Amino acid sequence: SLAFKPTASSTSGGHSVSQAVSPVNGSINVAAQGPNHTLYSYWELESSGSYTGVWHGPLGIGAPGSTFSGATIVAQGNGTAGGLGNFDIAVQGPSNTGDLYWDISGKWYGPYQFAGPGTVFGTPGMVEDSQGNLQIAVQGPSNTLYVYWNTSGAYYGPLGIGGPNSTFSAPSMSRSGDNVYATVQGRNHDLES
Repeated sequence: SLAFKPTASSTSGGHSVSQAVSPVNGSINVAAQGPNHTLYSYWELESSGSYTGVWHGPLGIGAPGSTFSGATIVAQGNGTAGGLGNFDIAVQGPSNTGDLYWDISGKWYGPYQFAGPGTVFGTPGMVEDSQGNLQIAVQGPSNTLYVYWNTSGAYYGPLGIGGPNSTFSAPSMSRSGDNVYATVQGRNHDLES
C-alpha cells in the first residue's frame, strides 16, 4: 500500500500537484508550484518492488517568477518511442505563456516556450501519444481549448479544438491506443471531451 508521507518543504498553496511513474525504475515523481512562483520536483525511488518511503527534494527546476499554475508532469517512454524514463513538465509561465521543462538522464532543461504570451490560462494538460510525442492542451483566451504538439523536437499549434466559452477548467488528457483525449468543464458545468 502507498501511504502519504509529508515532504520537507512546502509548495505554494492553491495549486494542484501532478505525479508520474518512471517506466524504467518505478520511481514516483511529483511536480508542484513552489514559493515565489518557482517550480519544484520531488521523487521517491522504488527498490526491489517495494517503496522506500524516502522522498527526495525539492529540486528547484524553475526560478522565482517562472510558474503561475499547477504543474503537469509525464514520464516519457510509455509510447512506442521506448522507455527512456525521462520526464516533461508543463506550466503556465509569465505573461500567460506555456512553458516546458524536460529531464534527460536526471538533468533538467528549460524553460522552452511552446505557447506565446496571452495564450495559457491555468494548468496545462499533457500526455505522450503512441508515437512518443507530447500533446499539450491548455485553456486559452476567451475560454477556448488549444492543443499544441511536438514532432521530432519541434512544437506546433495552437490548434483550436474548443471555441470561445467552451472551456472553464484546466484540461485533463489521456491516451487510448492511437487516440488522445482532452476533457474539460464546459459552459454548463458539464464534462466535455
